[in-house]
Amino acid sequence: MGVPTSGNFSMFGSSDTSTIQGAIAQAGGSVNGDTQFSQLIAASNVSLFNTSYSGNLSGSLSNVTNALQYRGYPLLESTTLCYDTYNPNTACNCGNSNTYYLISGTGNGIKGSPILATNSSGSSAAAQGWYAVGGAVHYWNGSNAWGVDSSGNTRSSSEC
Repeated sequence: MGVPTSGNFSMFGSSDTSTIQGAIAQAGGSVNGDTQFSQLIAASNVSLFNTSYSGNLSGSLSNVTNALQYRGYPLLESTTLCYDTYNPNTACNCGNSNTYYLISGTGNGIKGSPILATNSSGSSAAAQGWYAVGGAVHYWNGSNAWGVDSSGNTRSSSEC
């Protein structure tokens, strides 16, 4: 989901992705046991800050000085993916396509993103199923993982 862009939010709580700590963890940062703001900053990825709220960080986490700079973290980028609930071939043939949002910087490497959402805040996870992009098709479990369905069965990626 990420840190809200308006309203109140908490700094700590690694299992709640609307906290700073939870958003950092969701984006792949290691925050277990972190109890200080400086530790959260160190675990952050400077490229995942939303400059509308953080300002220009000049590529350095040393420019993060305030919790409000985390609004909109992690930054999600939009991409068009082809999709099908059950059939990877239909996804490859682009029977359905839509705009989805994933962790910024993963681009066509969608499997690198622990978020696949239908809105830019990341609060609405994309449905489970097959997603095709860049000549390959991948299975998303509908919440936070690629390649494993909700029953724990492995769903291997393949070329289109």
